[in-house]
Amino acid sequence: MGKLISAGFFRLFHSLCFKIYIIFSALYSLINILNQFFMIGKIGISVTAVSDALSMDTIAFNCAMTMIFASAVFIGMFIGREYSDGTMRNKLVAGHSRGSVYLSNFIVCLCAHIMGLVTALTITLGLGVPLIGTKLTAAEILSFILLTITASTAVISVFLFISMLLSSKAAAVSVLIIGAFAMLIFTVFVDSRLSEPEYINDFRIVTTEGENGIETEFVPGEEI
Repeated sequence: MGKLISAGFFRLFHSLCFKIYIIFSALYSLINILNQFFMIGKIGISVTAVSDALSMDTIAFNCAMTMIFASAVFIGMFIGREYSDGTMRNKLVAGHSRGSVYLSNFIVCLCAHIMGLVTALTITLGLGVPLIGTKLTAAEILSFILLTITASTAVISVFLFISMLLSSKAAAVSVLIIGAFAMLIFTVFVDSRLSEPEYINDFRIVTTEGENGIETEFVPGEEI
């Protein structure tokens, strides 16, 4: 098991796909935070006045979703390369169990994703806090980071499972990207349903006293 993990990290750090993945995470975060900063400058008012609408808090963890799509491409390419190079077959021939092969690949892919997330969050927070400011406390930022890593662990395990079932790199990348979009749509749907009020009044009766006596009016109901 240890040899599999060691070999996996050796391939990872020498992989061009991984280097592109890290560069993408850094560039995306840099462009994202600079775009937010320049938007505030174009408005022509103080950062404090627009902190609610254009603060760093609104984009601090946007990279988490973008990195999921980047990971879909990376994992599909990285694991697909093992099939095309015969590495996967050699591991099984050498006597390693399928479980140990999957677990070692999971550890390597998860660490790669976390390194991409750390790169993105470091740039976003490192530049965003001095340039724009934040209302988040250190404890809130830490909790968001831990929740992001936890959710990413579940997603990466699904991506790896699918990619190891498909020996073609192109097929794996395509299926993973489609799956990422499907999970995004499902997440938006669930979030919208959870955000709905528990009860809604169809109407309410308003009684007022006017010149002709008591008047009754039906007006749209309010959320409770």
